[in-house]
Amino acid sequence: MLSKWLPGRKSQDRNSPRDDKPVVETEPETAGPMVSEPGPILDEDVVQKLISLSPNGTDEILLKIVAAYLTSSLDNMSDIDQAITEADIERLRHASHTLKSSSAAVGALAFSRLCAEIEAAARDGDFAGGVGKIPTLKTAYGQVRDALKAMQS
Repeated sequence: MLSKWLPGRKSQDRNSPRDDKPVVETEPETAGPMVSEPGPILDEDVVQKLISLSPNGTDEILLKIVAAYLTSSLDNMSDIDQAITEADIERLRHASHTLKSSSAAVGALAFSRLCAEIEAAARDGDFAGGVGKIPTLKTAYGQVRDALKAMQS
């Protein structure tokens, strides 16, 4: 099913043994480091579970979830920027929490962990600590967004 998004990968029958390679194994060449704890941009197991939700093995539900995530995550990133502008630690905590949860749901687990770090810093009153991770967050978000958009094409 994922073969149309992943060059060089063969489509697999749901009942055949799977390899455990990540959906996106490498970061784009132009992007900086994603997070201190490296991992695939998208987790294949999560993506496969989303595909399994669709009737007849289609990717219809997956694509709807990806589209919804791309819209809502952009709003969350905007909220994070606004929180920084207004020095609003609670807004930073809330937006990073929301982004953490939705990112995990689409398989962006490393990105979700980064959001959790920002959320924890904000919850602990460490505004500067949370803000210090924002450049990495923005780079990582671009990588997640690009990987998900590639699934849509």
